[in-house]
Formats: sequence, C-alpha cells, structure tokens
Amino acid sequence: MRFEHFALNVEAPVKMAQWYCEHLGLHLVFEQDEPPYMRFLADETDQVVMELYQNPNAPITNHSKNHHLVFHM
Repeated sequence: MRFEHFALNVEAPVKMAQWYCEHLGLHLVFEQDEPPYMRFLADETDQVVMELYQNPNAPITNHSKNHHLVFHM
C-alpha cells in the first residue's frame, strides 16, 4: 500500500504553498483558486505529496504552539 498524500487545514494555503516551494524545494502539482484554495505540493520524486487547504468550518491547528514532535508521521 502506498501512502498517497496528507492534508493540512491552514489559514493561508496560498502563502504557505509558496513558502514550501521557495524554501523546501517542493513544486506545485495542482491548485484551486477558489475556496478551499487547495494546493497540492510534491517533492522531487513526486512520491511525497502534501495538500494545503482552508476550511473555516473545521478547526485549524496552531502548530506554532505545539512541540515539534507532536506532528510526526
């Protein structure tokens, strides 16, 4: 079984996607310019894919207040 992707509900998916591309070398695979502003980002192998989106009706985790080992896959 292959792990296809993981998704994060974030406040600013467009800005966050730009940061991941500029600083971590990910590239944009898919984007949606209307809500929920989905962005699918992949690494150079296209094997690791992250989805960023904004859903105001669901809780958004404040990762800056969590210990860095709280989010571990």
